[in-house]
Amino acid sequence: MTKALSRLTLAVALLLTCAASQAELVWKHKEVTLAATPLEKEVSATYPFTNEGKEPVKFRSFKSGCSCVTVTSTTMEVPPGGAGEVTVTFKPEFRIGSQKRPVAVQLDDPAQTRMALYLTVNIPEIVRPEPIFLRWGPEEALEPKAVTIVTDEQYPVNDLSVRPINPLWEAKVARIENSRNYSLRIQPKRGQNPQSQYVEVEAKLADGQLKRAKIYVVVK
Repeated sequence: MTKALSRLTLAVALLLTCAASQAELVWKHKEVTLAATPLEKEVSATYPFTNEGKEPVKFRSFKSGCSCVTVTSTTMEVPPGGAGEVTVTFKPEFRIGSQKRPVAVQLDDPAQTRMALYLTVNIPEIVRPEPIFLRWGPEEALEPKAVTIVTDEQYPVNDLSVRPINPLWEAKVARIENSRNYSLRIQPKRGQNPQSQYVEVEAKLADGQLKRAKIYVVVK
């Protein structure tokens, strides 16, 4: 065996030894999907993990881009053979529909410094605009257009208000006679350039909670 080959063999052996000695954090799952009722104040998912390596694993931080998410861990340092779990808690607040939130996990491990956990929460759309999109063409007169706000009889809406983004636009809402639904009439105004904005409706439920939905508006 030549000296060069011997050195190569030794290098490979050392690399394999180092790899074998590294920490290895194994997750039972990294993505969870939950269903929440519109009245739930919070829902939580757990992410169990085990360190199957020969070195300890340290968590440096857990971060989410949404204030609606909080993260806790049973331990911030996992010894070889140790286990634990991360809990991700989501507060629906005014949100409805499918809500997907990533959580960035920072590790003190040179082999893997970052990873992500994902939580998806499906909340029934108890306030649903039909249609959800309105458009006025460049040659079209800016006459008001109507959207029906369909509500869920299982979760009665006591009041519905409008939160227009553009203060120059007119948006009026009224309950449809002999119905649990509402009619929303939107009348935008043209600017110097085409506009793409949204109008938000806010529904107040019987228990005082607020839920919001958006209607997207384009004016050419």
